[in-house]
Order: sequence, then structure tokens, then C-alpha cells
Amino acid sequence: MTGRGRDARWRTLLLIVTLLAPSAGRAASDEPLAKWDDDWSYPEGLLKIGALRYSVIAGATYTRRVDARGVFEPSQVDPNLDLYRPTPKGTTPNLDLVWTGLFVGGETPNILAPTLGLKSFLARSDRALVPFAALRGGPYFVSSDELGRHTAAGANVTVGVEVRRQLILSVRYDWITRVEGTDLSNWSASVSVRLPLGDRSGAAERKTGFLPQPGELVDVGGYDLHIVCRGEGTPAVVLDAGMGEAWATWSKVQPALARTTRVCSYDRAGIGYSDPGPLPRTSGRIVEELHGLLQAAGIEGPYVLVGHSFGGYNVRLFAYRYPREVAGVVLVDASHEDQWRRFPRPVLEEAERMREQLREAAERAERGERVGPIVPSFPPAVASRPAWYRARYEEYRSAEESAAELRAVDRRLGVPLVVITGGRMAPIGATREVRAEVQRLWAELQAELVGLSPLGTHVVARRSGHFVHRDNPKVVVKAIEGMVLDLRRGQATTPSSEGPGE
Repeated sequence: MTGRGRDARWRTLLLIVTLLAPSAGRAASDEPLAKWDDDWSYPEGLLKIGALRYSVIAGATYTRRVDARGVFEPSQVDPNLDLYRPTPKGTTPNLDLVWTGLFVGGETPNILAPTLGLKSFLARSDRALVPFAALRGGPYFVSSDELGRHTAAGANVTVGVEVRRQLILSVRYDWITRVEGTDLSNWSASVSVRLPLGDRSGAAERKTGFLPQPGELVDVGGYDLHIVCRGEGTPAVVLDAGMGEAWATWSKVQPALARTTRVCSYDRAGIGYSDPGPLPRTSGRIVEELHGLLQAAGIEGPYVLVGHSFGGYNVRLFAYRYPREVAGVVLVDASHEDQWRRFPRPVLEEAERMREQLREAAERAERGERVGPIVPSFPPAVASRPAWYRARYEEYRSAEESAAELRAVDRRLGVPLVVITGGRMAPIGATREVRAEVQRLWAELQAELVGLSPLGTHVVARRSGHFVHRDNPKVVVKAIEGMVLDLRRGQATTPSSEGPGE
């Protein structure tokens, strides 16, 4: 092969790699809000060796791992305490570079094949065994003493299984057009070992300017809270996140609502960009901080308050303490103050283990030990700061005290109420019996929340887990938007036992 031919080959390969290079390396400070915390990926490499029948292969595979569905789900707490984990069930771009030595008669042709295609993962990455299939095509560069040097067209298909995301076992068939009448198509089996070309936090670090502080810091009495407001109009919508979560959890809801009215999300004390606040981190203290924040930021009520999970405690207590400032309440798979008294024992034991893991992670962060980002797409200096770890643990530790604060007041609501329930609420890792019992109890608890208001409605998001605003944001947007428009028209929401959901 001439020098020009070799140069053309490697320019082609370089172009393929460039096209597949992860977008995480590009500055994207002008990305819309909806993409800020879910438009990222990370690369991974596989060192491959194998043989079968008459083929000996050695090579590497590069995959740009992408969450094809754009869905993030909560994970069980692990040593790195990632709040969200990608679930890469779906199809991703894939580049494969393999050298193959074939034993054909007395000849051993060498084949170098840079092929480009798609790799499809058939299960979530948190499973021990993840089956996959890949289909690729491209040039096959053949060389041998007898055949000379040739470029043939070809394609390959691979099926295999990933074992705990470390070891990959696969079988591959390569179809190659004949070269000088010789059939070089072959099949092989290989074992691959994963190489760390990048990780979730690394991808986030490369996003220079990707997550600037989007809102403003407002003094609430000696410490600042971060609030993000978009849109215009009344009534204003105020979004309160789940336990330990930042404003960005609403990134698929807030931009859509902002087309209709003023909508604000915020970081509770110690979380995201907000300063740490005084202890304990109970709903009572959080409500006072939120009230002060809205007043200081000039966000006029009455508000439509939206709370997810633990945020449901906060917005309900807010409505009790400041009833004239609340026009409506939307609860998104919200916690019930009696749930820990009624859940089965295995769930309570798992909750206790989680609390200990949260405590240990907070203490590691405060000692200066390396900890993973709570939200990978935040800048590392924010996502791994000790105050956030401490705030998340303190909110969890004070959850029962927050529930007691609710039980101590008149919990009835005199405003329109929408309760949105995820249809797939079940603890991760529990037995089938425990999952069934939790689902039954959760439906019961959510129905009780609907009964808090004579103007209560129930919407079941059947395809969603606990994070309905991520799994199916359209359901949440539709419910909030509908309440806002009804309030503008002066119409009360009519009582209903269950809405259609999606």
C-alpha cells in the first residue's frame, strides 16, 4: 500500500473518531434549561482478545454511552452517592477497530477493520448481566503475501453480554466481500475488559460552562438561597424538590410551565448553590426559609405550590401556615406523614441502612475525602461539596420530625389540590411480596392525600416511577397548567377520585 493510501486510511479513522467524540467536551452554556442536567454522555473502551475456529482477533471497541430514553431514575445509595444514574437501555453510536489474523490454507491474511455502527443495550446497566447486540459496517483492509493489499467492503454483527459492566463476552460474525476469489468472512468469540476512558463526573467536568448558576442568590437572614424564576404571569408556581435535590430536578417541567406563567424553583439551604442553613433541617424550618425567600425575591402570591416526595411535606405545611398566600397545591408522588409507620419492616430496615450511608458520605466529604458528585452534571465544585452531602443527610434524618410537624396541625386544605401518583412505585431490590405490599400501601396513602381537600383530584401516571416529573413530565405540566388556567378563570377544580394519567 502506498504512503498516500495509508494516510487516507488513518484520516478516515480519525474522522470517524471525531464524529463519535462525546459532546461533553464542548462548551454549552447556552443550552436550554431542559437539557442542563440530562444531555450528557461518557465514552468507554473495551480491550478485546479472542479466537474461534480459524480466526484470531485483537482489538478495541469504543462506545459513546448515552441514555437513549432521556430518563434518569433514582439509584440506591452507593459509596459515591450518585443521585441520578443513567439507564442506558437503548441504542448508542459504536466504533470498533479490530485486527484479525485468518488461517486460510497455508496463508494468514491480516485484516484491519475500523467499522462504525450502532450498539443496542437490551437491559438497564444496574443489572448483573446486560445483553447487547451491535451492527457495524465499513472498510476491511486486507493484506497478505499471496493476496497482496486490498480494501474490501464488509459488515459485522455482534451479540453478547456484559457481566457487571466489567467483563464482556461476545460472539461476532464478519461478512467480507471476496478478495481475489477468496472468502474471508469469519466468525469469532472474544472476551473484552472495560477500560476507563471516562466516567459520569469526568463527562461533567469537561462541560466547561455547561451549568452556570442560573438564578440569583437571595439573603434570607444571614445566608443566601438560590432561586431560579422563568416566565411571566400569575398565579406564580413554586416548585419544591424531593429530599436532597436541587432546582435542576424540575428541568423538564419548568421551561414548559414558563410559557404559561411565572414559575420558580430553588435550592434549599445547603443544596446546589444555596448556603448551608441552621439545623435541624425540618419542614418547619424549610417553610420559614421558603417564605422569606419568596418575600425577599419579590415573588408575589398567592402561589400554586408544587412538591415532589419530601417537598410535599413542605408545601402542605406552607399552605397551613400561610393560607392566604396559597391558591392551589400539586403533590407529585408526595410523601405521606404516616408512611414510615405503615411500610413493611424490610423497607424500614433499608431506609435505616440508607440513612447510615448518607451519614458516612457526609462525614467523608467533610473530612476532605474524595466523593462522587451528587448530581453528575453539576460542576464538581458544587456537586461534591460537603454542605450538600450534609444537607441531604440532615433532611433524611429529620424526616420523622417533619412528619410530626404535619401531624400536629390541621392538615385539611381549602384550595384546589391535585395529587399525581407514579404507577410504578416500588423499592429497588425488594422481594416480589414486599414490592406488592408497598405498591398497595402507596396507592392507599396517595388516596388519603387526595381527601385532604374537597377540591382534590387524583392523576395516576401509570408509566412513571417515583420521579414522575422526569419519567413523564407532560403529566405534571398538564396538571399544573390546568390549575393555573382554572384559577385565572376563577373556576375551582371539580372533585374526582382519579384522573386519566398517561
